[in-house]
Amino acid sequence: MPSRPRLPDAIRYGLAAPYGRAARRRSIGDFVADIPLEVDHPSRATLDAVAGGLKTLEVPVLLLWGPRDPVFSERYLADLLDRMPHADVHRYARASHLVTEDAPETAEHAWRWVADRAADAVPPAVPAVTAQRS
Repeated sequence: MPSRPRLPDAIRYGLAAPYGRAARRRSIGDFVADIPLEVDHPSRATLDAVAGGLKTLEVPVLLLWGPRDPVFSERYLADLLDRMPHADVHRYARASHLVTEDAPETAEHAWRWVADRAADAVPPAVPAVTAQRS
């Protein structure tokens, strides 16, 4: 999943460094193997439950989207928006799979998005605590 333009060598090295030996790449293979592509896959019921539960989320949602992603195409975004129609989507036209590397401004945009919602939030009531002497 190449970024365009190509990521600088230092960043590429930093992303790959934790996986320099085959034994350290096992988790990547395990992660991919856990994607339920078949109906009878052991993870299917859990993933379906999680996906179905997204419709009941009553929290703000921000999706930082790279439309050039060769893995997560527009059909995945459409599915997410069907499940979470209240989500805010920020598209980064030049971004691919590594959205935050391809569009570093995502960090500022995400922080601004969070700050805007935090400013509007009403903090929950905190019950009074009374000191007890022993």
